[in-house]
Amino acid sequence: GAGGVQNEGAVSLDGTVTSYLAPKAGFLKDGTPAVYVDAYKGNASMITEIVYYEKQESTEAVKESEETSVQPVSRLVSPFHDNMTRINDITLRPAAAVARDIDGGRDGVLEMPLMIPLPGYETAADAEKLYLTTWRNYDGKRFNNVFSAVMDYEDEYYFKYPRQWIVDNTTNVTMGVQADSRQRIFYIWDPVNKIRGDELLTLQTVSEKVWDEREEGQWDGYIELGHRAGMYYVGKITATTGVYALTEETLRECFASLD
Repeated sequence: GAGGVQNEGAVSLDGTVTSYLAPKAGFLKDGTPAVYVDAYKGNASMITEIVYYEKQESTEAVKESEETSVQPVSRLVSPFHDNMTRINDITLRPAAAVARDIDGGRDGVLEMPLMIPLPGYETAADAEKLYLTTWRNYDGKRFNNVFSAVMDYEDEYYFKYPRQWIVDNTTNVTMGVQADSRQRIFYIWDPVNKIRGDELLTLQTVSEKVWDEREEGQWDGYIELGHRAGMYYVGKITATTGVYALTEETLRECFASLD
């Protein structure tokens, strides 16, 4: 109307949120227009709320007159909100990770991160926990998993876990971090003895200078995976045989820099 913004409906959101990020307009997986809102709960934890109009068929008008056209009635919904607890636990994650179009579909469908500690990190202190992030979108009824990956937000890349690393929803590969050398090392996980097994892969971020001025044989076996302002992403496959071993083709397919 002439007065500016009209209130088209209201929904409840999580009552324990401490701050909101800017809303992002997009779509659910089924094409329904939706607004995604990432929000902090405390210093680190985050949730994503989704708000959209849900069409409802109205049947009351039919009884009065067969000729009256049935108008669908829309109502504003926020599907992850629990009206009893006033809390959204469905999209809760233990770190600052925002919803994003991770699969690069450019379709406005945002994926939300579900973070599970990697094998061996379940009982680690929060600051030391390493996670496997499963990115999933929502179609108005259920979540759809897109892929699971180890995210490195600092160096702005991710590594998708290939199919053979997750069997029957069980992750069989874990990771170690060398923070000072910006290195990620992947190992087979032995669930019986709860220890790391053979090394599979090393990913590393190196400066352009170090990489360009490397001496012959200094980085033997390392493959260039990507390049970004002043940095190279490189990887080395350690295990070449066995069910968890990667080919160079799979390594390249699974590595991606963050937009």
